[in-house]
Amino acid sequence: MKFFLALFLAVFTTLSPLCGQSFADSLSTFLNSFRTEKVYVGHDKPYYAPGETIWCSVRLVDGTTHQVYDATPLVYVDWIDPEGKVEKTFTLQLKDGFAPLDISTPTTAKTGTYRLRAYSQYQRNFDEAYLFQKEIRLLDFVDAPDSIPTAESFTVKFYPEGGHLVKEMESTVAFKARNNRGENISLRGMLIDASGKKLSDVLTLNEGIGIFKLRPEAGKTYFLRTEYEGVKEDFQLPAALESGFLLHASARSSETISVTLRADDKNTLIGTTLIAQVRGKIVLQVALEDESVQLLSIPRKEVPSGIIHFTLFDAQQRPVCERLVFNKNPNERVTLGIEKDKEEYKPREEVVLNLSTLLEGQAVLASASITVFDDALNSEEANELTVENYLLLQSDLPGRINNIQQYFAEDNTRTNTLIDLLMLTHGWRKFTWQDALAGQLPDLLFPPEEHLTIAGKITRQEREEGVKADVQLQVLSLDDLTSLEVSTEEDGIFVFKGFDFADTTNVMLQASTHNERVMNKREEGETGRTGSRFVDVRVITPDSLPFNDAIGYQSAIHRPQTLKAYAYEMATSLRENAVDGSEWSVDLETITVTTGRNKAEIREQKIKDRMKEKGVFYFGGTQKFMADDPQFDGYRDASIYELIKTVVPRIHLVPDGGRPRLLYGSITAGVEPLIVVDGSVVPLSVVNNLNPNDVAVIEVLEGLLAQHYSNDDAVVLSLVTKRDGEIEIANPGMLNIVHPGYYQARAFYAPDYYELTDASRPDKRSTLYWNPNVKTADGRARCSFFTGDRTGNYLIRVEGISVDGIPFVGKRLMRVE
Repeated sequence: MKFFLALFLAVFTTLSPLCGQSFADSLSTFLNSFRTEKVYVGHDKPYYAPGETIWCSVRLVDGTTHQVYDATPLVYVDWIDPEGKVEKTFTLQLKDGFAPLDISTPTTAKTGTYRLRAYSQYQRNFDEAYLFQKEIRLLDFVDAPDSIPTAESFTVKFYPEGGHLVKEMESTVAFKARNNRGENISLRGMLIDASGKKLSDVLTLNEGIGIFKLRPEAGKTYFLRTEYEGVKEDFQLPAALESGFLLHASARSSETISVTLRADDKNTLIGTTLIAQVRGKIVLQVALEDESVQLLSIPRKEVPSGIIHFTLFDAQQRPVCERLVFNKNPNERVTLGIEKDKEEYKPREEVVLNLSTLLEGQAVLASASITVFDDALNSEEANELTVENYLLLQSDLPGRINNIQQYFAEDNTRTNTLIDLLMLTHGWRKFTWQDALAGQLPDLLFPPEEHLTIAGKITRQEREEGVKADVQLQVLSLDDLTSLEVSTEEDGIFVFKGFDFADTTNVMLQASTHNERVMNKREEGETGRTGSRFVDVRVITPDSLPFNDAIGYQSAIHRPQTLKAYAYEMATSLRENAVDGSEWSVDLETITVTTGRNKAEIREQKIKDRMKEKGVFYFGGTQKFMADDPQFDGYRDASIYELIKTVVPRIHLVPDGGRPRLLYGSITAGVEPLIVVDGSVVPLSVVNNLNPNDVAVIEVLEGLLAQHYSNDDAVVLSLVTKRDGEIEIANPGMLNIVHPGYYQARAFYAPDYYELTDASRPDKRSTLYWNPNVKTADGRARCSFFTGDRTGNYLIRVEGISVDGIPFVGKRLMRVE
């Protein structure tokens, strides 16, 4: 969103004369030309050990209003390992702006800092610095070697308020100090001129940020002289403009925001315009009339919560000053009530929670996630990323905000001062509008998505050039048999839209060079083979996002010794839970419930896994046979036909002119089956030479499923081989896809000790309760759960968004004794 706001200001002066609109109308027209989106992912607790599940709530909202879209947008979530490699990607379809997600971590997972990144494809049109990305640590109870490099240098950057120093005008200057590891550091120093004369003492106030006043004189240069880790250095301030404007803001008050605008002796404020916007929505437009000084007082309750972007335009409608101010609107605060039925609970006792959401004293509809977890680390005090501080602050600023929750913990003068220091040193861009005036608005390469899309290109065989082709797509699912056809242009590009695969789905693409006569003769609904040996089929997918370690919220080590103790306890508990009983076992962390599968179920799973490994479509309900079952060992050295006859019932082997012939059904009225190997129709020579020892599974396809390989009412014998690379099978003009579909999240398991008959197993859950989407339809909601065997303090944490787009967070402690 920031990229387009900046681009708007760059082309703004050309929009007004072209459109014949007023100054503000032109701004609104541009800002309304693009939608913006924000994605936020909450999870059940701030720390995990390998083997635990990360339970998530994924939300997408309008970037301007923070309200839910009336649509079913798609969101992609990447789980990125400590080396920056995407380990898993989940595709989610959101409904009512929400989707659940669970991320399983193996007990053997490498410990360290992982990243959780979430985005819509539409967001990829904009600057990646504004995508949701945060760190999550998988803890280790073993001390790791200290690999943190020693800080050897440091830098100081200066941020004059409004953008520039102006000679002979007093300005506020903010500065930020960091070492070579990117950490904020504390400094003391003094402001000096080029002769070394001391003008004032300076020091950092918070997160490496400090401020001082300066009235630059003509012909003088200024420096900040300071020292860090024994290294002394002078940092030169930016040069002052000969003339110009100043924009000063004061945001310490909880009631109002004060803005002061000044012009020097060579300029005047007459004809200038001040515009303020919050997330792309204009909230203030003032045509200034005083010559040199203008004072404005803006009530906080009249402006939406979030970052206010003030921009001063001169009489020629050129941007000359900019200032960011954070606003907390007192009327945009949801009052969250979390009421327990008791003050203290015993192990395995029921807990009842009642929630309420009020806005200005009235019940308000909201959607929230609720978690109750072991608070061994006193995380109530931790500076965690929340839906509130992310949507209102972090999502609209590039770069990481350290200890972000400190700016939301209280509402007083001190907090307002700290967040204003942050505003002075974040988000500032130098005005290089002229570079963009001659350009065009960027193309939206990624449209908003509400359904899955399969796109690709048909090329001449073994060549890159596209070809006009007829493309047929078949969804090979008994639940959703679909056949679609399109004809491409000369570039060979095809697109099939509107799929909602609820699970892994098999898809076949077939193509041939375009033939108008054949297309006109094709009967509606026909799904016969159309693949041509003269073309190749390729699927086009968006390039994966590169990993950028410099963006996103950075987690901090909080009480490392306690973290190690927790990691050890969880590792021990998970090992105990992994021991299966003879009839059943329950993994209390991940709701993996096993009821002692019978041999048929185990066998079917083996077949499914084998077919998945070979990229062969799996259909439920068909006849499948494992050719390598022990009872068929006597046929290992026979021909492939002897193996098929023995393994598959109703198959007869009939001599025919010196070659074997298979019939399915009966000898007198049987059907000769078509043989497919690893998903491809193969010539007879391949079948004759196939080694029976290479066959793992034989499947019988009849009816509609058989028609995927044959236009006739044939029976298909699908053979799945054992090892990759043993048999090379040409598959011209065809491409088989195993589409993952939408990820289907598991339900969080919480035992009910009123109904659980066998409660002898230890209950060491660290997360007692997780509900990713609770609705307060009438401003109220109720939930209940049982405590486990772990005693101590638990934290109840609620994160939500009201129907009006107001984010809120609430916490409350609970004790188990």
